[in-house]
Amino acid sequence: MGTWKLEALRVAIYMTFPVGTFWWFNQPENFEAWLIEQRKLLYPDNRKGRESINRTRALLEKRRAVRMELELKRIEAEGTH
Repeated sequence: MGTWKLEALRVAIYMTFPVGTFWWFNQPENFEAWLIEQRKLLYPDNRKGRESINRTRALLEKRRAVRMELELKRIEAEGTH
């Protein structure tokens, strides 16, 4: 082992390291740029994808309206016979 001075140093290191890392990683300026870059990698800008989804949704709504109109005409034609 070692003398009490070495043991005191070890205890100080064991206590300082977790507290120091906790303090460092909870400072926004230390990791803000990294976090923004990671967010861009994980969640890319998908405005083009959103536009495609909106166009597809509009097309499907238009098809649904046409189908409903045809179904309504068919029901009206059957009701008059």
